[in-house]
Amino acid sequence: MVFGELSIFDRSLLDDLRLTEAVPHALIAYLKTDEAKASAQALADQYRHAFAALYPPASMDFATAMAVFPARTTATLRLVREENVKLLFGSDTPSGDGGIGNPGLNGRFEVSRLVEAGLRPARILRAATLDNALAFGLAKDLGTILAQ
Repeated sequence: MVFGELSIFDRSLLDDLRLTEAVPHALIAYLKTDEAKASAQALADQYRHAFAALYPPASMDFATAMAVFPARTTATLRLVREENVKLLFGSDTPSGDGGIGNPGLNGRFEVSRLVEAGLRPARILRAATLDNALAFGLAKDLGTILAQ
């Protein structure tokens, strides 16, 4: 989610060809309109306002925070790996009118970041399948592939 929030401030994601694999072309076209840009700017302003209310101006500026929070997230992922903490895969991707975050592409990015943090692909796959099913009490019907 933290990395997905960065897309609110960096519209270059709209030019990422992988986005066309994750969301409909019509949505991408809309997100490039002036209306969507204005909505995205309003959302970014809401984030800046909320940040200013939480942190006194002298403690940390917004740009620094937007660099620090992802670094902290990556450090936390490394601790998860080292301590073998249960991991569930999910998405809390920010969106809203004009927001360009999306679960499909951000999920793909999340898998890459988990690998970069040192998690084994087998653990990530299990987190996205069986461990999620177990956590929600659905493992009887979901979460594994069985041979017939």
